[in-house]
Amino acid sequence: MDKRTILKNAPSGKFFITNIIGWSIVALINLIFQSIRTNFDFERALFGIFPMAWGFVFTTALRYYWGIRDVYSKKPNRIIIGIIPQSIITTILIVVTGIGTILLLRDYSTSPVTLMINNFLSLYPVILLWITIYFLFIYYIANREKELANLRLINSLQAARLDSLRAQLNPHFLFNTLNNIRSLIREDGERARDMISSLTDILRYSLTSRNEQKVTLKNEAGFLTEYLKLESLHMEERLKYEINISAECERALVPPMIVQLVAENAIKHGLSKLKEGGVINISVSREESNLKIKVSNTGTLAVEKGNAEGGVGIANIKDRLSILYGKDASFSLYQEGSLVNALITLPFEGKL
Repeated sequence: MDKRTILKNAPSGKFFITNIIGWSIVALINLIFQSIRTNFDFERALFGIFPMAWGFVFTTALRYYWGIRDVYSKKPNRIIIGIIPQSIITTILIVVTGIGTILLLRDYSTSPVTLMINNFLSLYPVILLWITIYFLFIYYIANREKELANLRLINSLQAARLDSLRAQLNPHFLFNTLNNIRSLIREDGERARDMISSLTDILRYSLTSRNEQKVTLKNEAGFLTEYLKLESLHMEERLKYEINISAECERALVPPMIVQLVAENAIKHGLSKLKEGGVINISVSREESNLKIKVSNTGTLAVEKGNAEGGVGIANIKDRLSILYGKDASFSLYQEGSLVNALITLPFEGKL
């Protein structure tokens, strides 16, 4: 909420309650100080409440004035310059009306002018304190609302970006699969039916997880199995796969389809280029507060211009991890013997 909006709105119930409590405290403090004087006069001390009552009236009026004038649209130095005479005028009005009310009800031996000067000197610091507290509170509320609005905007942008990243994956995968099925229908009808069955399960999972930022690893593994089964059929059994997930890690939460994207990248840039095919091994383990997802495949890591091969798929993975976990997650791709390893590290989050 903008500061201007806060001030232009009519004072809320909280403002009135707070203002009443504040001036009641000032009146009580004044009464206590009067009581410790040697020439304490209870009736005179009681009449001292009138200036405090007028203090509530005129500070409320000052609040309305600031709202009408939209003081926050001005520069800070102009605000301070404006507040100084406003505080003086407000104090004078409180003293004149307060002391005037008292003089109408009771005679004082002290000169009215002296009485007003003394009350002005004692009340002016109170008015300055009231103004300071009020503006600090307004700035605090405005800054907090601004931070919340920024957080809502960031979350909205992140959600839109995640949707965009997911949209990059699904059409690409669906297009390739349908092409594969079409080519198999005449050659091997049974294998084509198996591919359609796996594709149905994959699409069902994709739809159910579409609005989820994270899913359980157990559900992700079921989806991944169907995906690898489909790819194995497509590669005519040249693809072998193994998935090892401990019982503890099955309840861990991960971004949906992110492991599948790593596997797809391994097949596209590695195994599909090998005449004899190869193996994909997916293992998941927990190391203290982190979840380690390792995807290993037969092949050689190709490097171009200093960047590991992978294109949009690798960029997609890194972007999704960055959005969801920031610096708490990482992705690395490296060669180890005859295997290419992809390692995802992210915070362990378990679903009960």
